[in-house]
Amino acid sequence: MKSRNVLLGLFLTLVVLVAMATVVLGILISIHNGRVSTLLGEGNVALVRIEGVLYDVQEWLDQIEEYGEDSAISAVVVRIDSPGGAIAPSQDLYRAILELREKHHKTVVASFGSIAASGGYYATCGANAIVSSEGTLTGSVGVYMKLWQAEDLLEKIGIGAETIKAGRFKDIGDFDRELTPEERQMLQETVDDMYDQFVEVIEKGRRNSFLKLLRSDPVEMRQSKINETGDLEYPYSEEILGLIEEYRKSTPAEQAFVGPVPAGEPMPATNTLSEATAALVNEATEANRPPMEVEKRLLKEFARQVADGKIYTGRQAKEIGLVDHLGTLDDAIKLAAKIAGIQGEPNVIEKKPGRQGLIDLLTEGLAKVTKPRMYSPFEYRFPY
Repeated sequence: MKSRNVLLGLFLTLVVLVAMATVVLGILISIHNGRVSTLLGEGNVALVRIEGVLYDVQEWLDQIEEYGEDSAISAVVVRIDSPGGAIAPSQDLYRAILELREKHHKTVVASFGSIAASGGYYATCGANAIVSSEGTLTGSVGVYMKLWQAEDLLEKIGIGAETIKAGRFKDIGDFDRELTPEERQMLQETVDDMYDQFVEVIEKGRRNSFLKLLRSDPVEMRQSKINETGDLEYPYSEEILGLIEEYRKSTPAEQAFVGPVPAGEPMPATNTLSEATAALVNEATEANRPPMEVEKRLLKEFARQVADGKIYTGRQAKEIGLVDHLGTLDDAIKLAAKIAGIQGEPNVIEKKPGRQGLIDLLTEGLAKVTKPRMYSPFEYRFPY
């Protein structure tokens, strides 16, 4: 009887140990895959990697939402390596990143990889700060739509088509005929509205950086941006310098401005102003600003000047206020931790794709082939 009880006890102990080991292993695997952060305490930095053309972004949206609701996550770094893509997905990512800050009160820092252009840049305008490598390809802000037209070729080879339609514009963009002037105007106005939406987001997201540039000394700025041949150094232009000069002329007094430091940007090491002195300087700055309607107009025009489809390196983008800092992904993580008030080395949480078997790969590949994908012909995308 005793031996039976001993065996039963050993068996139950073994079951408990196996169950505990299974739970611990599951937790460790979840932590490794970035699915569990609450066990690690507060003050974690989550990393979301957004890579490739932006068409299907639901997986990234889910990650961002999950990190937003996780109380153990203090900051999120969004790593962008994308030429942009369809307009709605780019806007969805922007709104999700903005909600991280405004709804979930998380610090968000964007980190640029090899390319963060067009819609890839759009998405990051909701971040507290943007960190870019010097050689990152960015900018290309705009909208484009390409329609192929082969009417002359079809006539030469004797091929024609008949279209039966209800609705005057229903066959707009067919490749067997040219656009009518009315159709071209309609499409142009649609593109212009999409572009206006892009500029409005940049104007809002980069406001402090643009104001800092507009408040520069126009004489000093012009002298420092002209090269040995007497030409302005790209990415600056006469239009940009003209806006800086107009900002100065529209202020109540001819005084040097000290612009606000963009969100997430540390004070320069050479700045030794006490908090009281800094407050006085800021107060003087506010008192010597142009009328609000003038400032809003100049901000909008400045945003349009830097967001007109030009392509920039990361270093050039910093020159005109499109990024805040030059640095690596590790620099972006450290900056996010600093802004969020995390002490010491931050713990980085990142979701990692689980291992897939052959059946998973085959079924996933088949789903991608058979799933119909419909995308708008209008895009926020680097077109190469």
